[in-house]
Amino acid sequence: MKKLLLVFALIFVLCGCNSAQEFETVTDTWEDPVQAAAGEIRFAIPSDAALEVFEGDGACKLYLCDGYDLVMQTLDAGDLERTLSQISGYPADKLTVIETLQKTLKRFDCIWSSSGELGEQLVRAAILDDGNYHYVLMAMADASRTAQLQETWQSIFDSFTVINTAA
Repeated sequence: MKKLLLVFALIFVLCGCNSAQEFETVTDTWEDPVQAAAGEIRFAIPSDAALEVFEGDGACKLYLCDGYDLVMQTLDAGDLERTLSQISGYPADKLTVIETLQKTLKRFDCIWSSSGELGEQLVRAAILDDGNYHYVLMAMADASRTAQLQETWQSIFDSFTVINTAA
């Protein structure tokens, strides 16, 4: 009888040590991962700004201000060179880009000029990168007016931030 109890105890102990099996779920179709929702761009909008909304690559808004324009745009992240080329028209290696950290987001600032029908334009841009999206803010004006706009632009770019990001 002792031997029988010992056999049952041994079986009971050995069965209790068995680990649970884990199974992997497999499907026949490819499902793209869901991308996080874009955050909301915030900055100090001048009181005299008139808003124009454009459709295109990413959400794009144009604010017409007194003597300058502001452009706000959201683009897919992943390729900073593509974003810089898309917003400036220049290859990324032709721009001087300053990278900093703004809270948990990477920030890229640059300035360029371009000539057009109305004369030389100066553009200042800032890009915030949360890993999923590039949030772009640009200010454009005639090059002759930019010295007068320096303080105004500085306060706008200082207030530039993104809320509700996935980062």
